[in-house]
Amino acid sequence: MNEQDRLAMEQDQAPKEVTFRQQPNYGDLLTLEEFREQLRIGGIVSSDGCGYYASATQESNVPVVFDADYVIELPGLTHVMWYNK
Repeated sequence: MNEQDRLAMEQDQAPKEVTFRQQPNYGDLLTLEEFREQLRIGGIVSSDGCGYYASATQESNVPVVFDADYVIELPGLTHVMWYNK
C-alpha cells in the first residue's frame, strides 16, 4: 500500500470529529506498542472482540479496524482500549 492510499484509508476510517468518553472499569488498556505486539504475535485477532483508540485516561470514538495493515496514529491517541468478547 502506498502512502497516499494509506492516508486515504486512514481518513475514511477516522470519524470526522474525534470525541472522548471516560474509560469504563472493564476492558484492557494497551499502549499502541503493546497493541501492535499483540497483533504481531496473534494475541489479539479480529474475532476476539473490539477496540477503540484512546489516550491514557479517555476512550475515543475511533474504532480499531482490522482491514488495515497498520495501526492508525492520530494526535493524542496513544493507546487502545480493548474489549474481549
